[in-house]
Order: sequence, then C-alpha cells, then structure tokens
Amino acid sequence: MNLPTILGAAGVALFVWVGLGLGEPPIALLAGVVAMVGWGYWRLAGGGRRRWLVLTPTQLDELTGEAFEQWLTAVLQEAGFAVAVTPKSKDFGVDVVAQYRGQRIGIQAKKRKGKNVGNAAVQEVNAGCDYHDCPLAAVVTQSRFTASARAQADRLARPCLLIGRDELRELPKLLKQLAEADR
Repeated sequence: MNLPTILGAAGVALFVWVGLGLGEPPIALLAGVVAMVGWGYWRLAGGGRRRWLVLTPTQLDELTGEAFEQWLTAVLQEAGFAVAVTPKSKDFGVDVVAQYRGQRIGIQAKKRKGKNVGNAAVQEVNAGCDYHDCPLAAVVTQSRFTASARAQADRLARPCLLIGRDELRELPKLLKQLAEADR
C-alpha cells in the first residue's frame, strides 16, 4: 500500500464520517490522518531518500542524464562529501565538484545506455578540472569504459579515477580513497 492510497482512504473515511452526520470524528481518526499527512511530508522531504540511493545498475540505466547526476550528487552528499553541481552550460567538462577532507574532485557524469564511455570523457574532465581548480578527477558512469579511456586516464598527470557499472556500489569509498591518497 502506498502513501496516496493510505491518504485517500483516510480522507474518504473522514469525509464519510462527517457526511453521514455521525457527529465529531473520533480523535483517533483525526490523529491518524494528521500522522499520515506528516509521514507523507517526511517522505517528500527526504525520508524516502534511502531508496533513491540504492538503485541497481539496471534502474540507473532507465534514468535520464540529469537524473543520473542528481543520483550521483545525493549519494555523495549522503557519504559526507560537500557537493556543488556546475551549471548545465559552461561546465567545462565537470558536472559535479565534490570535496572531501579539503580535496576537490572534478567529476564527469556519463549516462550511457548500451554504449561504453570513451576517452573523450577523460579529456573533458581533465580540462574541466583545470578550470574548476580540482587536483583530482573522476568519470562516473552506469555503463563501462573503453580500453582507450582507461589508457588515457592512466597516463594523465592528474589522478583520474574511472568508476563504471561494476564499481558503482563502492562509489563513495573509491572517491574517498582517491582524496586521501593525494594528501
């Protein structure tokens, strides 16, 4: 049973009670409606966020690019990162700037369905990190990376972490390790 169903049933019960002229509704009915409405607001304000944070790679495949960035931001915030989302235009190759223990990480979020992420994403995040003053870089995707992307990331002067489909469960841990290794 979901929240709209519960609230609808409570509202109908309250309406029927008053409509039938049964007098003042019992305090328990009113308290129940207030509790359900409060619970609904709690869920809308972030109480249901935990479910959003544990999406499977298959569920991530169904997100839009913008929703994937929002998911990434929520996961990092929950893990204790300070997060700033760059403007959609003029992001210079960095979608999210995450900060952990004083270390700035420029992150390129790449949402691909049925297509691996190539070395252009590594080049973009590297350039964007210069613009956004981030000594560390990462590319995050719910897909996978080409061999040329991995080779490019390995040869950059700046540490560049590639987090693909198989590493997403460890996303915060891997980024924390990257930040701590560069201290």
